[in-house]
Amino acid sequence: MDTVIKVLFGVLVFVYTWLMQEQNQAWDLVRTQLKNANNMATHDAVQLTHTDDLNEGMLVIDFDDALEQFKGTLRANLGLDENLSPLPGSPLTAPVRIVHFEVLDERTHTFPYLYENETYRIAKYLRGPAVVAVIETAHPKLVRGMDQEPVRVPAIQEYVMKEAAT
Repeated sequence: MDTVIKVLFGVLVFVYTWLMQEQNQAWDLVRTQLKNANNMATHDAVQLTHTDDLNEGMLVIDFDDALEQFKGTLRANLGLDENLSPLPGSPLTAPVRIVHFEVLDERTHTFPYLYENETYRIAKYLRGPAVVAVIETAHPKLVRGMDQEPVRVPAIQEYVMKEAAT
C-alpha cells in the first residue's frame, strides 16, 4: 500500500510539472506573437507624419491617425476584431488591451532625447520622433487556480533623422 501511494504521488508530481511546462510554453508563444505584432504596429504608426509640418521643418505625428494605424496593424496581424478581441482562427484566446500608447515628436521634444517610463520600465535613447506602445493579453491558463500576471510587451519605433553633414 505504501508503494502505491508513493507511485501515485510521483505520477501527480509528474503531471503537474508537465502541465506547468506546457503553460510556460504557451506563455512564450503568446508573448512572441504579441511582441512581433506590437513591433509591426508601432513601425506602421510612426510612419504617419504630417506633410504640412514637414514644410516647416518639423516631423510631427498625428496621435489619432497613429493610434488608428496601430490598431489596424494589430488587428491584421493577430486576427482581432474592432474591439481587439480574437476572431475565429486567431492565435490568441483573450482580447488584447492597449495599456499605453504615446507619440513623441518635434512638437514636444528635441532630439536626441532620452525616453524613460518608470511605470513600464522602458528606457531608450531616441534619435527622432517615436511611437511607444505597451499591449497585454491574459496569460494562457492550462491549470485552474494558477492565476498569472497578463502577458505584457512594450515596443518603441523611432523615425530616425539623419544628421546634417557639416
